[in-house]
Amino acid sequence: MISKHITCKPQNDDYGRLARYIADASHKGEKALFSWFSGCWTEDDYQLAIEEVEMVQKTNVRTAKEKTYHLMVSFRPEDEDKLTQDVLREIELEFARVLGFEEHQRHAGVHKKSR
Repeated sequence: MISKHITCKPQNDDYGRLARYIADASHKGEKALFSWFSGCWTEDDYQLAIEEVEMVQKTNVRTAKEKTYHLMVSFRPEDEDKLTQDVLREIELEFARVLGFEEHQRHAGVHKKSR
């Protein structure tokens, strides 16, 4: 497992675009297997959760830095059979805990590269 924090310039920080990408991955060579969100009031509407996060981010006027933390975690292809949805959700939750984001709103997803 390899994790990487992907940064962007504050003027390019677009949570909605990133969350839609996480759920879609319609670009060449990649397929979105599933996605979810945590920490939002809505329990079952992915798009509404995106809007909620964007509204919360707009209330943070103190920072000029990026407001979105984009983390990518990669796994070995030979581990794919072990990585069920439940296992991947637990891994995401553990990363959130370790990074101090357990109580934060977040969107997550699983992508698979085409072979």
